[in-house]
Amino acid sequence: MRDRSWAAIAALMLVVTSVTVPGWCENEQLTVVQDESSMERVIEGYLKANCKEEVQEKQAAEGDLALVVKMKGEGGPDFSVLVDTQASNRDSAGNVLERFVTVQVFTGVEVPEERRAAVFEALNKFQADSWYASIYIDEDKELSCQWCVNVMKQGMHTEYVADAIIRVAETWRKFRPQAEKALGGK
Repeated sequence: MRDRSWAAIAALMLVVTSVTVPGWCENEQLTVVQDESSMERVIEGYLKANCKEEVQEKQAAEGDLALVVKMKGEGGPDFSVLVDTQASNRDSAGNVLERFVTVQVFTGVEVPEERRAAVFEALNKFQADSWYASIYIDEDKELSCQWCVNVMKQGMHTEYVADAIIRVAETWRKFRPQAEKALGGK
């Protein structure tokens, strides 16, 4: 009887400590949540603690947090990467089953109508060899670079989002000189 009591106390202590320990920056596992900001907070903590990235919070909409990660242009202007999540799959009751993590560079590079054909040609050539991110002309007629990561029910390590940020930033850095040339620059 006494052995069972110690086992029960040990099990209870394990449960209590596992419940009271979590913190945003210590969590390296993304799990699907119902609200619009919890995953962003986990990503923010991971990027600050493990990647030493400069991250700012941005209110995307009421109750919806997005993250802005500052990146060096490396030969071009510095830029920012926006990280946001949104529901990608719901059950019949409306509960979120999966979430996209959207990693996006808004370049600020506007494509005038007379240069669209040249930019599209450069985009098609570039994207033939770039499988992990897409570059397109958005509704504001600006070049945008994006990659979505889908977090399913079983979750995913936050490192995958950090990797997506690096890859999207690198995609933009590689395409920027080609975009400048297609826009009539050097």
